[in-house]
Amino acid sequence: MGRYLAIAPPRRLAFTLQVPRYSDDVGRVTITTEPLDSGCRLTLVQPTDPGWADSTRAGWAGILAGLARSLTTPAAG
Repeated sequence: MGRYLAIAPPRRLAFTLQVPRYSDDVGRVTITTEPLDSGCRLTLVQPTDPGWADSTRAGWAGILAGLARSLTTPAAG
């Protein structure tokens, strides 16, 4: 659950995020992109409790890996 706080294509996206299954806390996520000669650099920032840092990092790593696969895999057709 969450709501968008800033949408500035193609460089910035910010939103709140709550995962009630794990916590009642509402966090803030900011994603920025920077163009490179080939592709772009994506930076994701989500301040979190140190006790959740490893699982938060692993969760986002999985999400971003899936995004990378979907963006680099040719569509079936």
